[in-house]
Amino acid sequence: MSGGTPPAKSAVKSPMTPDAPSESAAADSPVKNVVLTGDKMKKDPKDTFAPGDADIYVTFDLDNPKDGDTLRGTLYCDKSAVLAPNVKLAEATLKLTDQLTDGDFHFSKPEKGWPVGDYHVEIHRDQEVASVPFKVAAK
Repeated sequence: MSGGTPPAKSAVKSPMTPDAPSESAAADSPVKNVVLTGDKMKKDPKDTFAPGDADIYVTFDLDNPKDGDTLRGTLYCDKSAVLAPNVKLAEATLKLTDQLTDGDFHFSKPEKGWPVGDYHVEIHRDQEVASVPFKVAAK
């Protein structure tokens, strides 16, 4: 797991809210158009992944990010037959600069593959949280 571009933290009071499968943030948030994909280039947006998928990218556009702000991306498994409920699997941070136009969080497949189940990724910026749900399902 790695942060592709730097994340941001700031005191914006309106919550970030996603669209499916592309997520949009509140008007005053720098995070826009959140997309879950298996490739960093956003070519294949999806809301369901396979246990053998190598990577899950959470990509997003940035609108007027503030230099020095930080975003935090957290991956959770909400429900699975092999994991405890609501377990935090991974976390990444991204330090923003005012020159960035997009960013991503990258989560790599666990050694034994992604357990089938319900997941979500949260993107945190101070008190704002965007939550993007997805599934891992056997084909």
